[in-house]
Amino acid sequence: QLGDCYVNLAEPKKALPFLDQATRLDPALDAAFKDEGKIYYDQGDFEDSVRVLKKIANRDSDGSVNYLLFRDYSKLRNTQEAAACMARFQELKKAHSNKELFNAEVAQSQGKNPDESNPASPESISPTTEQPNNPKPN
Repeated sequence: QLGDCYVNLAEPKKALPFLDQATRLDPALDAAFKDEGKIYYDQGDFEDSVRVLKKIANRDSDGSVNYLLFRDYSKLRNTQEAAACMARFQELKKAHSNKELFNAEVAQSQGKNPDESNPASPESISPTTEQPNNPKPN
């Protein structure tokens, strides 16, 4: 939590040791890994950003980690890895958006407010994301 405080106070260098300790103590803290990777990226340390983010890339459910890796690999001029990460980002983003849309439609069909049954808000669904072209049953 102290790492988050330093991130929020715009003192990212002070946050790094706390984020590093948090990820060592609890390797499931994906947000801490992402924050650490973003700080390294902002400092121009793309190799360390990749090192940190690769630890959670296999748990990336919405594409955000692969997008961060894409940025790092692009800065490192590793076009092959950058292209692979961008493709995975697009695949995960589409799947995540379709899942959110599905959850909202299910909630609506059950007479619930979609925001109550799904923590994602309508703003999180990109207007440029392709939506399924399935007619609704009568």
